[in-house]
Amino acid sequence: MRLFRSPTITLGLDIGSHNVKAVRLLKEGASAIRLTGFSVAEVDQNLKNTFEATLSALAQVIKDFELKNTRVVTSLGGHNLVIKQVTFPATAPKEIESSLPWEASKYIPRTLDAVELKYQIKKINKGEKTSEVLLVAVDKEYFQSHLNLLSRLNMQPWIIDANPLALANALLAFCRDNGEKNHVLIDLGASTTTISIFRRGGFFFTRDISLGGKSFTQAMNENYKMDYSRAEAFKKEGKISFEVTRPVFDQFLLEIRQSLLYYDTRTGHKGFEEIIITGGTSQIVGLASFLQENLNLPVNYFQPLKNIHIDEQVPLEALGKWESQLGVAIGLALRG
Repeated sequence: MRLFRSPTITLGLDIGSHNVKAVRLLKEGASAIRLTGFSVAEVDQNLKNTFEATLSALAQVIKDFELKNTRVVTSLGGHNLVIKQVTFPATAPKEIESSLPWEASKYIPRTLDAVELKYQIKKINKGEKTSEVLLVAVDKEYFQSHLNLLSRLNMQPWIIDANPLALANALLAFCRDNGEKNHVLIDLGASTTTISIFRRGGFFFTRDISLGGKSFTQAMNENYKMDYSRAEAFKKEGKISFEVTRPVFDQFLLEIRQSLLYYDTRTGHKGFEEIIITGGTSQIVGLASFLQENLNLPVNYFQPLKNIHIDEQVPLEALGKWESQLGVAIGLALRG
């Protein structure tokens, strides 16, 4: 019988194409959660070998942490990852498992021998004799590259999650709702934007679109005939011309509208209360207000640290700068 449990220390590692972000959480008991450290490092875009560039950034991040007795949780994302919630014509777990290859092949746009496939039974409909199953498939080469990255630094992941699921976990962990609210969470990255729409215990929908911060940089680069690195610097400084980048704004709007329409139709027209945005590109000047005006919905920045105690030694100014981009790392660390 254990009267006292040791605190659980978990490091959530969000390894992106432009930044590597890490958050360390300490759990004491069922609800006491403290952030005891965080670190961010930029991936050098000038290095042609992206693996080595990412490895260098990861090494820079983890040097700030003592990994002994720490659970390391990482995740995968982007176009190499497929997440689909589908209906299986079976209810018994063994039947679902046996029919998995056949059913999954209908929804996974790759041959099954080329992917790592996992699944989770979300709901069993006994009356209809069907089950709601969440399928997660990741390209094997991409998965192995991720493992190689970690092993080069002698790291053994406790869990490997998926970015959209980690973000959903970060949002729902402290969200009090009865399962009737549709959550819209948009992760705007450098090359890819992930739109996730879900309800607690309900239908989970996510899709990637090939739009991100680079889309704005490219538009400025082409229209102003300026060097790409200079265009990138202008973007980071907030010197974006709305007139020049309007096609990018409009494409974002179109993709989000299509996703909202699909989910609303699929789940019985319950509507949406707000849109939450996160990721580096969410900081683009004018993007949040543009979406809010054109979608007629409040658009708010993700605040994943709202209900987490921050240790005194954590630099609050730096943390505040990165908070809206730490959702994946927080969601991963909460898995511990």
